Amino acid sequence: MLLYHFISERFGLDAIRDRRLKIAVVNHLNDPFEFQSLQNENETVQEKLKGVKNIYSYDHGFISLSTDWQHPLMWSHYAEKHKGICLGFDVRESEELVKVDYKNKRPKLMDLKEENDSTSNADLDIKDCMKLLSLKFDGWAYESERRLFSPLAIGDPTKELYFREFTDEFKLCEVILGIKSDIPNLKLERILGDKVVEIKCFRGDLHKNEFKVSREQIHF
Repeated sequence: MLLYHFISERFGLDAIRDRRLKIAVVNHLNDPFEFQSLQNENETVQEKLKGVKNIYSYDHGFISLSTDWQHPLMWSHYAEKHKGICLGFDVRESEELVKVDYKNKRPKLMDLKEENDSTSNADLDIKDCMKLLSLKFDGWAYESERRLFSPLAIGDPTKELYFREFTDEFKLCEVILGIKSDIPNLKLERILGDKVVEIKCFRGDLHKNEFKVSREQIHF
């Protein structure tokens, strides 16, 4: 499945060179409703959610990806106002890859549970955690987000920096430079190294007819 990650120029070039991408730590997310998207049913449930969030975020995080590289707001918000980079990945479908469920109303905890789930409403397992982290207000729906959940195994715990390395299951296959990017082709070619032959590169441009980003391939 081809999915995209928007990133600044500096960290995008670092990711290409080091062949790894930073994992988002749950407690550092910018949306205060992350893991708190359920209705306030009672204090017991809310305290349970806070506790489970802290435990889950200790050793798990995720990488935010999108199905759409053309949306101008994605470039504005996450790729340094069109000066950054969009990285395209061939991601193998698995239980780790979850589609974000956009809601206009906050659900109840019982709505997360499957019919044959024997756990009580106050008990949360790993699947419940992933569901909670895949619920967002539908105002974010333009992001068309998929989340690739990952263990926090590679990185520097003292700085809370963790990474997922590029593999056949998470393979970098496209690099799109933003409309306002001034990265020289030669610099990009040098950073790509021996991957320059297999990774397609593009420069973004304004779509001629729609409010979208278009692209033109770079030939080294």
